[in-house]
Amino acid sequence: MQGWWDESIRKNLGLPDGYQKVSVLLIKWEDAIDQLKVKQEVDEIHKLFKETFNYHVELVELKATKPQLQLESKINSFAFENDDKHNLIIIYYAGHGVSHIKEGHLYMAAAEADEESGIELPKVSWDDAVRSLVKNAEGDILALLDCCFASNACIRRSIIDDNKTYEVLAASGPAQVSPGPGKDSFTTALIESLNQLVTEFGDGSFSTRDLHEKILFKRPNTTPTLLRGPPDNNRHVRLRPMKDGQNRQEARSIKDTSKGLLSLEFALNTDYLLKWQIEKLTCYLPKAFEPAKTSVQNVVWRGFRSARRPMPTFGGTAAIITHIQRWKNLPSSSTKSSKRKAGHMTPDDSDNILPKKRVSESSSAGSLGS
Repeated sequence: MQGWWDESIRKNLGLPDGYQKVSVLLIKWEDAIDQLKVKQEVDEIHKLFKETFNYHVELVELKATKPQLQLESKINSFAFENDDKHNLIIIYYAGHGVSHIKEGHLYMAAAEADEESGIELPKVSWDDAVRSLVKNAEGDILALLDCCFASNACIRRSIIDDNKTYEVLAASGPAQVSPGPGKDSFTTALIESLNQLVTEFGDGSFSTRDLHEKILFKRPNTTPTLLRGPPDNNRHVRLRPMKDGQNRQEARSIKDTSKGLLSLEFALNTDYLLKWQIEKLTCYLPKAFEPAKTSVQNVVWRGFRSARRPMPTFGGTAAIITHIQRWKNLPSSSTKSSKRKAGHMTPDDSDNILPKKRVSESSSAGSLGS
């Protein structure tokens, strides 16, 4: 329904086709310290976003020295250069993931923990790295995370603006590991799904929900998860290839003149809207403002839900996933480094992530933030 709405309102109001600009930041560890050797897959997704989708793409390779400062600095400068209310920023990470047992937060590491050496792993906190971006960015944000425990990458709902969409497409649930590089990896499924969706949809436009479902179909035995926020915004990010030069030209030519935002909730006698109904609504709703001597610049789809069913949020969705996964036969903690798991953090391991012993995935999920 969102796709029908976006297409129809764009035609009726003469709006630009999709985002004015899409910028992608790829994150990996330097080859010398990257235990998983993700370079080939990162190169492939770099080529896909740049050549097939015509997106602006940059790569950051994290160093062993001060990686947290390096990542935060890069993300903030990347957002400063590319963020706008009509733009989309995509953040992609491939590498090891670490779960903090008590906090449930996601940390990203260059290598799997070596319990015998006692050497501290280069690692970064995802929540700290993207906090400023999520809080201050004007446009939509999509995170694509190929690591173990990727669904732990949530942000406190209180800092997310209701007028933008923030989604995380995670390779694994909060208590799950993820396959390393190769034919079974999340990135391989992501690349295959992106290529197929571009051709399957007539205009090349598809939502993150379509992408998530495609990956689930291709990898039924894995647990890719789609999380979104804020809780009152049910609008999905929509992806489509940009036309040559569209990033630069439309960003200069489109001028936003909106000054106020009116939020309404319509209680309907149906739990679904057909395409023709959406086309009528997008045609006549803007005209309803004319007698009030005001004009509508845009009508943004924020979601459609059952009046009896609350919308899932970051915490709620992840909690459901956690309970479901506890009923499954999870991989044992003896999984080798072919998994994207670097270990688990105990409550006192914030500065030293080397665990005293490995624990099973079923006991690793913690609180996913407030």
